[in-house]
Amino acid sequence: MDDGNWQTGFDSAERLHRSVLAEVGDRARLARSSLAYNQASQRVRTMVGQLGSEVQRLRTGLANSSARLTNHELNRRRDLLDSLSRKYQAAKDQVSEPASGGAARGQLLQDLGTTSWGTAPSSDGFLGSGGSDRKVMPNRTGVMETDRSMGVGTGQVKQEQQQLLEQQDAGLDVLADIIRRQKGMGQDIFREVTQQNDLIDDIDDRAENVNQRLLDTTGSIRVVSRKDKTCGYWVVIMLLFIAIVVVLFA
Repeated sequence: MDDGNWQTGFDSAERLHRSVLAEVGDRARLARSSLAYNQASQRVRTMVGQLGSEVQRLRTGLANSSARLTNHELNRRRDLLDSLSRKYQAAKDQVSEPASGGAARGQLLQDLGTTSWGTAPSSDGFLGSGGSDRKVMPNRTGVMETDRSMGVGTGQVKQEQQQLLEQQDAGLDVLADIIRRQKGMGQDIFREVTQQNDLIDDIDDRAENVNQRLLDTTGSIRVVSRKDKTCGYWVVIMLLFIAIVVVLFA
């Protein structure tokens, strides 16, 4: 079994386990003495047997491919397989020893992941004779219990979750204040840039006016320059005419 097939097989086994839980839930609504209940029980047994075969096949595939996997991936798959094995064992125990009355309701709620709604187990069920060995309850939800949540009641977990939500709300309030200040700064910068653009436009208009005046002045200077050159020519002509007259009548 290659890596892709192993993950696909695990996902298929998870879906099969959810189908088992759904079938058990449907069976719990039937009368125990009815034919439908017996048929549902037979279907559950068949599905649980298939789930056991899937678990064994995944275990064999993991053992064969362990040499090709990294330590991180190998540990991850082992954790997934251990969780699936616990789910299979719990489903198998439930099928082989069906509970009755309130115990059946509690067992079903435990299968659906709401263990706090079921019947409360005695302390002997959780602790050994010495009081130090903890009995691990079947985990049928697929969620791994951490050291932080081990032995913590539902009320305390809810309280911690509420505290975390309050801390997150406080953090979001601080973030909102920062965003509002940033927005105000952005608006101030926008107004300043708009004013600077207006000043630049005014300077550009004035520069255009000065440029036009320079062009007009340059044109006037050229006209005066041309007139000055013509006047010089006439002065030279008059001087030459006077010199000719003086030479002729001298």
